[in-house]
Amino acid sequence: MTPQNSGHSDVAQQAMQDFVERMQDPLIAMEDVRIEVEANCTIGAGYGQRISAKADRAHSLLKQTRRKQLRILVDGEFYQMLKDCDLGAGLPDASRVGWQILSERLKRPSEDVQQQLTAALEAALALDKTQTGIPDSIYLQVRNALRALLSEQDWEAISSAAITAIQTHFKQQIAEAKAT
Repeated sequence: MTPQNSGHSDVAQQAMQDFVERMQDPLIAMEDVRIEVEANCTIGAGYGQRISAKADRAHSLLKQTRRKQLRILVDGEFYQMLKDCDLGAGLPDASRVGWQILSERLKRPSEDVQQQLTAALEAALALDKTQTGIPDSIYLQVRNALRALLSEQDWEAISSAAITAIQTHFKQQIAEAKAT
């Protein structure tokens, strides 16, 4: 490798590292994706296989970023749904079990659920920069998708985890009160 090629490789490597770091910041990533969606294209330029490989990596990173953004939106709303149930000491266990089930269900969602979640993400990405926060209507879309995604048995498993944790917490509190 010539010194010139080494310098080019270092610059390319640094550029990819900067890109990956940029993609890991959810606010910047959402803005970048919003710009590309608005422009209805993938931003890039150049010729040849090397550029094609970079474009493939960038496209893959963009897909990963969109998946991460969707996951942040879904996980946040799922947690809020559980929190709204006022589970107290059962919330951590309900969340843990719920996320395990949710992760499994999200591997094979129905077409309808996929469309609902994609629409919610696109609506969130299309928000005006001056707008603070995500409107309730988008969260409602995600909640509806989660209700369609998780079965009654899934909700039973989640509530059972919460009940068990609450019972354990209750017994510990009673035992501590007797000990004092």
